Amino acid sequence: MARRVNMNQIMNIKNLRMPSGGGGGAGILLAGLGVLVYGTYNSLFTVEGGQRAILFNRIGGIGKDVLKEGMHLFLPWFQRPIVFDVRSRYKVISSPTGSKDLQTVKISLRVLFRPDSLRLPRHTGDR
Repeated sequence: MARRVNMNQIMNIKNLRMPSGGGGGAGILLAGLGVLVYGTYNSLFTVEGGQRAILFNRIGGIGKDVLKEGMHLFLPWFQRPIVFDVRSRYKVISSPTGSKDLQTVKISLRVLFRPDSLRLPRHTGDR
């Protein structure tokens, strides 16, 4: 025969019990370790080859130091890295023009340029 269950006993919150755990210290230690790993992971950034970076600080503004390739550390809420591509790039400027005998000639000029990595903090502040 099936046992009859009283619905009042099931719905009574006073009957709920939490399991007694002896690992309270281990849980706190594990949570602290998780926060430490998460904070360290979010405090690192990488500057790839052909790039330079500067740090923007919420109080002092744009920093004077230019960071080269590699892994760098910053404070997540307080600082923000600004990464620039300093590799050589080109721009093609084309212009149709006329010659003496009234023929149209298309002239193209290819200009190579790259930003000066030592002047990045100064140029960034001009925005």
